[in-house]
Amino acid sequence: MEYAPPAIPNPYTLLSQLPPEAGWFTCLDLKDAFFCIRLAPQSQSLFTFEWTEPDTRRQLQLTWTQLPQGFRNSPTLFGEALASDLATFHREEYRCTLLQYVDDLLLACATETECQTATRARLSHLAETGYRVSWKKAQLFGEQVQYLGFVISKGQRALSTERKKVVAFLPQPTNRREICEFLGATGFCGIWIPGFSSIAWPLYEALTHQEKAHMLWTDD
Repeated sequence: MEYAPPAIPNPYTLLSQLPPEAGWFTCLDLKDAFFCIRLAPQSQSLFTFEWTEPDTRRQLQLTWTQLPQGFRNSPTLFGEALASDLATFHREEYRCTLLQYVDDLLLACATETECQTATRARLSHLAETGYRVSWKKAQLFGEQVQYLGFVISKGQRALSTERKKVVAFLPQPTNRREICEFLGATGFCGIWIPGFSSIAWPLYEALTHQEKAHMLWTDD
């Protein structure tokens, strides 16, 4: 089976779809998301595996009936299935904007009443299509929510405290792999750092020369 990479949107591009008048938000995280997708009976034989009973040591042959974790195409298949199910939700009727990032959903509305109405309809629609929501992670009817590492409010988005801490405590990179990891983490925050491209330029330049050798830092 060929690998089909998931079509994950760029967070900045995704959040640019929020209308400026949106000031009330609901953030939903789907629980055990992959297991919400049932496998077609004719496909279940592809996911057969052996399992040994711990007490009797008897070997059994089992198969998954839901989309399994760890299968390389699961993120792609899940994303396509969820997007298809979300398309049947008539968001225009509820005057809301709906964003999807893998299994994280954001509803944005202009008023609190519209947000409450759209959220209730959205939850009912998810239940009808076989999805479950994590109530511990749900953020309902708020003027400010955290989504994809951002704090979202009307006309604004900022880095969350958790995201800032991750960047602030990154270890000093000492080789090519660590430089790539460092730039990946800090690049996410680049638009909030004045002159980020100039500051980070020496590290990008180092990538063109640095192989597996240990990197030595100087005061410069």
